[in-house]
Amino acid sequence: MVEKKSSATTAAASSTSDKEKTNQPVYSEMAVRNNFSILENSRTCQAAASGIAGGALGLTGLYGFVFYFIFVLIQVCKVP
Repeated sequence: MVEKKSSATTAAASSTSDKEKTNQPVYSEMAVRNNFSILENSRTCQAAASGIAGGALGLTGLYGFVFYFIFVLIQVCKVP
């Protein structure tokens, strides 16, 4: 046999769970740190790859810097 809960009991339970939900953080700090770590590794690899590509193309001085800067801007615009 299934017992029905009174509406007052369910209303009190739902208001308690609403209060508990508002006190919980919306994000996980560990997940945010992990995402920043992955982005930092991605930027490091991108910097190395664009430097190697610029050197292989023989771009030095201002032209090499502009080449590197363009690739940095591409990655910044790609990642929101």
